[in-house]
Amino acid sequence: MHIDFTLFARVRPGGPPFIAECPPLELSTQAMSAVAARENIRQAARMLLFQRMKQGRLDRMFEHLGIGVSDSIARVAPRGYFAFTVQIPLECTRFDDAHPEERSMLVSR
Repeated sequence: MHIDFTLFARVRPGGPPFIAECPPLELSTQAMSAVAARENIRQAARMLLFQRMKQGRLDRMFEHLGIGVSDSIARVAPRGYFAFTVQIPLECTRFDDAHPEERSMLVSR
């Protein structure tokens, strides 16, 4: 089982470095290419949401950002932004089932 979060982000023109920003999460990353910046923001959003969920702090993060549980963060990306979906597993029963970037955050059982 997992939760899907649909977010939006943009890559600022004028690089390198290229800056990607995801306003709903107050998150930004950079890379030497626009393609790499897009991938970095996806990974950073996934890791942030996963970490907050594992810490039991996802609701606090949403409250801080002014997002209610029933709110949609992004149905349609604003002009100049791209939409992406982040999947967060609700439970990972085996360490080997986790994505590589999540393994450092999991405690083996």
